Amino acid sequence: MSIGKKKSEAEVKAGLDAGLAAGLDWKSGRVFAYAYDPGEDVRRVAQNAYAQFAYENALDPTVFPGLLQFEREIGAKLLNHLNAPENAGAIYTSGGTESCMLGVRSALRCAQEKRPRLTAPELVLSNTTHPAFHKAANYFGIKVVIVDVDAKTAAPTAEAIAAAINERTVAVIASAPSYAHGVIDPVEAIAKVCREKDIWLHVDACVGGMLLPYYRELGRPIPAFDFSVPGVESISIDLHKYGYTPKGVSFILHRDRNNQRFQRFTHTDWTGYTFVNQAMQSSRLGGPLAAAWAVLNYVGDEGYLDISRRMIADTDRLIAGIKAVDGLDIFGDPQFSMVAFYTTDGTDALVVADEMSMRGFQLQGQIGNRGLPSTVHVSLHQGNGRQIDAFIQALNESMAAARIHCASQTGGASELINDELIEHLATAEDPTPVIEGLFTAVGLGDGKLPERTAAIFNLLDRFPAQIRNRILSDFAGKIYDPSTAR
Repeated sequence: MSIGKKKSEAEVKAGLDAGLAAGLDWKSGRVFAYAYDPGEDVRRVAQNAYAQFAYENALDPTVFPGLLQFEREIGAKLLNHLNAPENAGAIYTSGGTESCMLGVRSALRCAQEKRPRLTAPELVLSNTTHPAFHKAANYFGIKVVIVDVDAKTAAPTAEAIAAAINERTVAVIASAPSYAHGVIDPVEAIAKVCREKDIWLHVDACVGGMLLPYYRELGRPIPAFDFSVPGVESISIDLHKYGYTPKGVSFILHRDRNNQRFQRFTHTDWTGYTFVNQAMQSSRLGGPLAAAWAVLNYVGDEGYLDISRRMIADTDRLIAGIKAVDGLDIFGDPQFSMVAFYTTDGTDALVVADEMSMRGFQLQGQIGNRGLPSTVHVSLHQGNGRQIDAFIQALNESMAAARIHCASQTGGASELINDELIEHLATAEDPTPVIEGLFTAVGLGDGKLPERTAAIFNLLDRFPAQIRNRILSDFAGKIYDPSTAR
């Protein structure tokens, strides 16, 4: 026996409180990534619903028919929200990645049914498409074909997509919008290509699907991206982002609910119960689903319109403020409340992100890719608009500090990188010792989370993707090592 000594309820609560205190105060409005604050009243409604259904499971609708009804009602709302036809379908998943993977899974199996001789299937997407689709391709044995986006618009062209499609293509992915830059791909033009070539088109609307229809209602020029566009076969949409529900709720929507059979898994060739999974996971948590149902009904169209109205104004103010900072500009043409900025004067944008962190603002640094510059991602939500003036002031200070930092830097771990080292890591039977040396060089030898990340990102940027991924995997192994908890 090794679970440990029984603790009192007070001791357990103290441990939980310590865990919360160790994290970022995302309710402060100074966290511009990962968290989406719905406000105190919505949090209360969600938490009560979550707790009430914490031990319920949407795996078997005959045991928990209430959850089945919640799933049906949410699905109906989302399908109506995104202009789906009468025969459309919707399934609850644990998050955007699962929804995206199910979209790819459905497209693959549909293509295999239509083309029995299909071998070496391919997935066409752009270099701004979310990594969830690369993960899906990795899991399902699909080759990824990457289309570069336009360096100014940060969106792929339909012509480039068309050129990448061949007889092995099983699906094309479009974003509405891309997470990194908030840019909506030209879904109508891409869908036209997919219809002509009879290729499944999945639209990743994980971040934008909830609020973009309200943005359009409020007069923003939002291009069509949903089921109103002929050729869009499936859509992923998260509720735990801009639907402001607790984490763990997304939906995969199908234009034709008969196509849900391609994502469904059933099994009866064993001695146990009849096994039917709607999604990739068997158990589907009741708490997040109940909380999502509660939040959608509590906020309603009126509430989401009000949230969208404030977020639009805040986004315009944020973009104007960023552009007013000497040496900064917005990358692409964001149409949503996720934006990315880059430097125009040679200052390291990733150092700017570090400096913002030192001033209490949490952002996301983004390494440059395939000719695109390194950028800093900013996610606005209805809870951090009140911090925009302080954000812009801190950004001016951070740019000044980053210039000084960059001018003073000589040498560093990145200078350890040369062609010989890259070749060694690519061919070594066990590259672990060299990778451990790199960790030590950038201050990660103990596996602790770093306060600054620019040096690490810039180190990674010197390597090809394959080696970079191995380094990241090894680092994850260090920070999740259970022995550090002893």
